[in-house]
Amino acid sequence: MATYQPQVFERPTLEEAQGIILTPENGRSTAERWQSETPYLVDKVLQGLRESQARLVMDFGCGVGRLSRELVQRGDVAVIGVDASESMRRLAPDYVASPNFIPTGAEGLAAMVARGLRYDAALSVWVLQHCLDPAQEIDRITAGLAVNGLFFVVDMTHRAVPTDQGWVNDGQSIMSLLDERLERRAVEAYAAPDAPPDLLRSGWIGWWRKR
Repeated sequence: MATYQPQVFERPTLEEAQGIILTPENGRSTAERWQSETPYLVDKVLQGLRESQARLVMDFGCGVGRLSRELVQRGDVAVIGVDASESMRRLAPDYVASPNFIPTGAEGLAAMVARGLRYDAALSVWVLQHCLDPAQEIDRITAGLAVNGLFFVVDMTHRAVPTDQGWVNDGQSIMSLLDERLERRAVEAYAAPDAPPDLLRSGWIGWWRKR
């Protein structure tokens, strides 16, 4: 039986962290993908945030803060970044470089939610596909999401769980898990400029609303 290995995301330097967040594919380097795909995603997120007038956002699986940095700079929002990787949480404050960004782990988020924290919107980009128990993580995310709050998700039609036997597809459907818990608002194909072909074939972007 395959053993879950989330330590694949523990990377000591910014360059190494960026390399696992956006892996080089089809001749496109991490830096090239970072430059072309990040603005595309931020524009998509900001459109929904502005329509909902969100002010506090939770970035689940924030990594080093790739999207969080752009959101605090362009979106007039504060961001709580949540990530399971301790090394990426250490790197994130310097990368985001904003007092409107706070990194924490899942336990920290749960403690804040238990004390009454509610965020207006949440996002999770290329993260749920890697979680061992995505239903549990979706429940963790939505526990602190305000009623009528928006959840922006980017994911794949298949799973890629990190294990000692490689990246495993366990057959779970992230989209179905979201539909069971939230109200679907819109879903579209991932279409970032110059994105790797496999992402263009199987990647998707969706908005859900907490009832």
